[in-house]
Amino acid sequence: TRAFALQRRLSPWFPRCTVHPRYAYGTLLEKLAACEMALSPWPFGNTNGAVDCAIVALPCLALRGDQPHGLTDARVLRLLGVEGDLLANGQHDYVERAVALIGSASDRRRIAALLGLDAVNLAIYRSTSPVPSGKPDFVDTILWLATEAPRHRPPSGPIEPSRA
Repeated sequence: TRAFALQRRLSPWFPRCTVHPRYAYGTLLEKLAACEMALSPWPFGNTNGAVDCAIVALPCLALRGDQPHGLTDARVLRLLGVEGDLLANGQHDYVERAVALIGSASDRRRIAALLGLDAVNLAIYRSTSPVPSGKPDFVDTILWLATEAPRHRPPSGPIEPSRA
């Protein structure tokens, strides 16, 4: 399998590593919930993983990037209110924070207490209900794009950027 092949390639540097295969989403959340903390795969970002970790109250340390794919974790952590604890500003800061979190079960518990499914729903939907009563701005935008935007497209083709 791909997971086994990757584990064989990593084992010279990380002899005790385990590479898991792809899981169904519920199983993935169970596996994450069994962890103490997570490290985001910088410099690429980990948006879905950061949200998944937050759902199961798992602290996920990330590195702020300067490219769009490296900014996604920062946005998620800022929405959740844990940017100060879980967002490093450089590689040196990332390593220092990782070592500190690994060594401090009390800090991991304190941060985990700020996370969880209700925190994620509140940050994204402004409600703890899984089916929010109010729609966040991005939902309104998507609905407008799906229903209204086609009516506003000029008959001659795509809209050209403004030269102003």
